[in-house]
This record gives sequence, C-alpha cells and structure tokens, in this order.
Amino acid sequence: MKLYCLRHGEACYAWQDSLSVLTDKGREQVTRLACFLSKSGVKIHSIIHSDKKRAQETASIFAQILKIDNIQESSNLLTPEADPVHLLPLLNSLEEDTLLVGHLPFMPGLINALLDQPSHRPLVEFTPACLVCLERQSNTLWSISFVLPPELL
Repeated sequence: MKLYCLRHGEACYAWQDSLSVLTDKGREQVTRLACFLSKSGVKIHSIIHSDKKRAQETASIFAQILKIDNIQESSNLLTPEADPVHLLPLLNSLEEDTLLVGHLPFMPGLINALLDQPSHRPLVEFTPACLVCLERQSNTLWSISFVLPPELL
C-alpha cells in the first residue's frame, strides 16, 4: 500500500487562514504534478484533505486529472496544528493507495511519525506542491519510496 503525502500548492494568504486559495503558480504546480503521476501510471484510490480552501483546491485538481472519485475531507486530522499521531491508526488500517493533502508543519511531522523519527528534525522539506510517497512494508512499518518536489517537473 502506498501513501502519497502532498503539501498544497503555493497559496495566497488571506486574513483568515482557512480562506487562503491557490495562486496561479500553485494551480500550475499541482496540475503539472498530477499530470506527471497520471502519465507515470500512478493509481490512487482515495484522497483525504484538510478543510482549508487551498487543500480542497489541490485535492480537486488531483481528483480530476487522476480520475479519483473517493474524496474525503478531514476537518481535524490534517490541519497545520494537528498531531500526526492521531492519524496513524487510520493510515495503518488503509488497504488501498491514498493521497493526503495537508499543510506545514503537519506533513513533515507525519512523515517523521510514520518513520518513527524524532519530530524536531524534519526528514523532508515540504515546499508547496512537494509530494512524498511512502510504502507500507508491514502493518506499521513504512519507508520512503520517493520525494518529488515541484522544481523537478
């Protein structure tokens, strides 16, 4: 089972964080990444995204390009300040490849939690539209398959 962890694309920050939307560059970053994955034959069964507008937009672009019908919003598990430990039971129970769309500082913390690393030293720098693919080796053992920053596309 593969878990794709994606930080939303570049966003315009509004006075109310939940209303921040993707910039033109952010939409282009996400579209390019989704098209690359589609052409590479990546199949994702479902998307789980935060309730913030920029994550919703990012998830919507992926769903359209990769033809994903199963989209879920999480109002509390993928917020910037959420504790990744609360998401681990759900992730360890997933059976099919899933995309998570979230924010800083949550996403680096999640990667560290899945790899059982101290949270104060991020293993991956999550720039906007950066994707990390992890693969589950056993029920709770994960490894990084690849990291794909938008600059490489």
